[in-house]
Amino acid sequence: MITHDKKLEKMKKLDEMKQNYQKSTNMDAEELILKLKKEFEFIKNDVQGVLLYGSCAMNTANERSDIDICLIKPRNTGILKSIFQKVGGRYDIKIFEDLPLYVKMDVIENYRVVYGNEPSISYYLYHFRKNWEEMLHRITSNRFKTVTDMTTTRRKWLETRRQVSYKS
Repeated sequence: MITHDKKLEKMKKLDEMKQNYQKSTNMDAEELILKLKKEFEFIKNDVQGVLLYGSCAMNTANERSDIDICLIKPRNTGILKSIFQKVGGRYDIKIFEDLPLYVKMDVIENYRVVYGNEPSISYYLYHFRKNWEEMLHRITSNRFKTVTDMTTTRRKWLETRRQVSYKS
């Protein structure tokens, strides 16, 4: 059975964790990058880059924001395990190459370098940026202009489908 003192102790511990988290998310990007440099120094030679992205990189974080970290070209497969052993689950850590293209674009559009050579990271990301521009053109040229266009096209498609299935 949990005593009143143990409940108070747990509540204090949770409150302290919440305050520490809020302090880290309320930092400006430069302060946070300095903190991240200390915490991620042990992997700086195992990746091409460590990036901060998302609301913390853009200085728009609030108390509900998480700290988004992106690793560029990790050199070994067990890197996430070693990071979690060292820093725990305080950060939302992603490997750039495993992300879908639209999330890669979120990273590319607002990243801040924690570790890595800025020009070589920018050069590496250029290829993904070009792919996105090409895809975006196709997406926008193929979408419907109005809801009426969409429903009319869908009706035609369904009618064609029915005719094909009746002929079979």
